[in-house]
Amino acid sequence: MRSKRDSTVSPVISRVVPAVKIGFAAVGPDTLLPPSVMTPTILCVDDDPSMRQMLFDTLTPRGYEVLGAATVEEAVQVASSRKLDLVILDVMLPDSEGFALFERLTSETPNAKVPVVMATGLATVDTRNLASRRGAVAYLQKPFQIQQLLSVIRWAAPAPEPAAQP
Repeated sequence: MRSKRDSTVSPVISRVVPAVKIGFAAVGPDTLLPPSVMTPTILCVDDDPSMRQMLFDTLTPRGYEVLGAATVEEAVQVASSRKLDLVILDVMLPDSEGFALFERLTSETPNAKVPVVMATGLATVDTRNLASRRGAVAYLQKPFQIQQLLSVIRWAAPAPEPAAQP
């Protein structure tokens, strides 16, 4: 039998789901708290489900709410309906390039000032320079170390609020 955590949180990473299904965020192995306790919301835009899952598994226990999108359209849908504190954006996406999404996020959504971290496995000097010129706050070359990711997030996103004690 699937637990509430499996059916409520995991679909966020595999695909964009209506906000009603993003009802709780996992904080510990058996703890579910309302998202209001989870101040920072991070959108991970990557067509690789294992990358989205790794980010979810790494950041959720540290107090972040992690949303996932595999395409530009999914990401725009989420960014149009949710306040985001950080976006981790793959440069290469199946329906467009990450830089096109970067432009849309900053012009078509309420999250125009959200910090964006670009990530790619096809790192070149030109790509890094373009990310910098477009306003990315950081650039991660895949595969990256978890500590490198956490350092960038601690620098670019607000810290999670401590969970309220009942």
